[in-house]
Amino acid sequence: MKLPLILLMAGIFLSACTSARDTPEMKIRQLLKDAETAVEKKDATSLRQLISEKYTDSQGQNKKNIEAVLRYYFLRPCRVAPG
Repeated sequence: MKLPLILLMAGIFLSACTSARDTPEMKIRQLLKDAETAVEKKDATSLRQLISEKYTDSQGQNKKNIEAVLRYYFLRPCRVAPG
């Protein structure tokens, strides 16, 4: 199940939106931090906002597919936490 998380992170990278003063590295670090916090809180709304509406990948996945993966993860009874 690591592939959906990789796809999610790729979508998050594509939709990054921060101030122009930030370096690309700072943007990515903040985006990952925001995504990590949202995953730990099982905050699907915040995660969905991080994924571009135009997201697609080489396997034909799009934003709707990634949202379905998020629902699957968040509906499971196990806790999502850092390794």
